[in-house]
Amino acid sequence: MTMKRILTIVLLAFVVVSVGYLVAKEVWPRGKAAPAAAGVPATGRRIVVFFFYDNTSCGPCRKIEAYTEEAIRARFADALGDGRLLWRPINTDAPGYEHFTEDYQLATKSVVLAEFRDGRRVRWRNLDKVWDLLGDKAAFQAYVTDEAAAFGKEP
Repeated sequence: MTMKRILTIVLLAFVVVSVGYLVAKEVWPRGKAAPAAAGVPATGRRIVVFFFYDNTSCGPCRKIEAYTEEAIRARFADALGDGRLLWRPINTDAPGYEHFTEDYQLATKSVVLAEFRDGRRVRWRNLDKVWDLLGDKAAFQAYVTDEAAAFGKEP
């Protein structure tokens, strides 16, 4: 009889812990307020230009990263310098960074703009035309910088 009672208590505790975990996961989803993982300060307003990649590297992927970084650094040097704009290449296969794939609904390597206010992501936009414009560096860089400028001005 005591063994049955002990097993019942253990199983009940397991169920309670499992339900608590699932509830906590829904209430505090990963990535929504995880500025430390992206290196985003927890105070103020920041626009982040992410380049999300994984362990499988290819020539076009490296070109997207290089074109994006070059364009952002050239056009937004002041904003990068004072921290209003951040450049963050992130490997989504690295431990602790896998959640970005779900957070930003990534299907492949991507350039994503995200606004953070006091460490919380409030909106984001995937620059999905980067793959289409990869053959024209000037058009690619104009697209990225124009989108970043417009995104930064939006309320």
